[in-house]
Amino acid sequence: MNAPAMLEPATGVRERKDRRAPGLRATLGPFLHPYRASLLAAAGLSVLQSASELAQPWPLALAVDYAVGRPRLTGALAGLGSLSPVSFALLAAGVSVVLVGVGGLMGYLVEYLSGAAGARIGSDIRVAAFGRLQSLALPFHDRNRSAQHLPETQLVSQLKGGDHMISSPLGTPDKKQRKHRRRRDK
Repeated sequence: MNAPAMLEPATGVRERKDRRAPGLRATLGPFLHPYRASLLAAAGLSVLQSASELAQPWPLALAVDYAVGRPRLTGALAGLGSLSPVSFALLAAGVSVVLVGVGGLMGYLVEYLSGAAGARIGSDIRVAAFGRLQSLALPFHDRNRSAQHLPETQLVSQLKGGDHMISSPLGTPDKKQRKHRRRRDK
C-alpha cells in the first residue's frame, strides 16, 4: 500500500493531483469574449489618440521653421512651398486644431467603449456570481452570512444608514437635514 492511500483513512484527506487554479484567461475569458470587438476598438482608438497627441506640435514647428528660415519644403509638403508664411502659419494652426479635435474625439470614444464594456462585463460577472450563490444548498447559506462574501461598496454603506450622503454633495448633513433627522427619529 502506498503512503497517500495509508494516510487517507486517518486524515480523511486525499492527496491532490497537481491541480492548479484556473488562469486569468480561463476565469475572465467567458465574460470578456462577447465584448472583444468594443474592447479591441477601444485599444485601437487609444493608439490613434496617442498618435494624434504626438503629432500636435509638428504643424506649429513646421510653421515656425518655414516662417523664420524659409527653407525649401520637400517630400509630401513640397506642394505647400508656394504659400506665403502667413498662409502656411494659418494652415498649420488649422491642422493643429484638427489634431486636437481628433485626439479629443478618440479620447471620448475610448472612454465610452471601455466604460460601456466594463459595465456590461461587471454586470455579467454579478449575474454569474449571484446565480452560483442561488444554486448552492440552503445549509451553505445557514453557515455563511452573505455579507461575508460580498465586498462593502459605497451603495451598501449608504443603505446601512448613510442616507445623508445621497442628498448632500459633500457627504455631510447640513442644518436642515440634521433637524429633519431629529424629528424623524423621535
